[in-house]
Amino acid sequence: MSISSLEKIVTIIGSLGTFGAALIAWRTLAEIKKQRFAAQKPQILFKSFTSGSLDLNDFQKIISTNWKGNNDNFKNHILFEMINAGKDLAKDFKFEYKLNIDSFIALIEQHDKEKEISIQQDNNWLIFSSSTNRINKRISLKVNAGETDNLEYLLNRAIQEKPSGFSIPEEYLVLNSCLLYLSLKYEFTIYTDDVPKIYVKTTFEDISGKKDYIYQTIDTFYFRNGEFHFSLKKITEKRFYAA
Repeated sequence: MSISSLEKIVTIIGSLGTFGAALIAWRTLAEIKKQRFAAQKPQILFKSFTSGSLDLNDFQKIISTNWKGNNDNFKNHILFEMINAGKDLAKDFKFEYKLNIDSFIALIEQHDKEKEISIQQDNNWLIFSSSTNRINKRISLKVNAGETDNLEYLLNRAIQEKPSGFSIPEEYLVLNSCLLYLSLKYEFTIYTDDVPKIYVKTTFEDISGKKDYIYQTIDTFYFRNGEFHFSLKKITEKRFYAA
């Protein structure tokens, strides 16, 4: 092999080495940039449990629909709190709910031995009435109505002073009130797996306008003293749309 051939081989090897080093450096910088972006973007975390309660003394006269929750300044304001663990703010939150209302009404009718409670759907209203005047209430439906609750922005947890989040729709709370009333009257136990779940889709944007989605369910746990615990669980997009 001639000296010129060896020189060409050495040159090629040197060029390949330089290219390889440049490629490694580029991939390293890209990974650093990716990690930096991930650290900066919003990271939304939810408190997995919240609770609400009803005054059982009210049930002697009426089916109580005035719930006590996280914020006593708001009637029936049972809030699932959330924080932004990222560095950038998150904005334009929209909370969409889905609930099999027919299934919940059927559950109430199943236990209503004297057919005391009547629940009717009229367009965007859920109407509760009773043959004994224990309940008379109209509620504007939020569930199954598309995007309902909104939140303009969520700062990171180092700046945000007050908790933010989304409220459990009032119609779900009143349905639980009716079920609680019947369970006390006829002395049966409410099992979590029997109570229909609410499905929640949370949509939000980062400061660049890129959208992100979180899909969850709300499970209901009932306690004899009139207290309900609500549990939030993450699910897949496929399961949300299949519900």
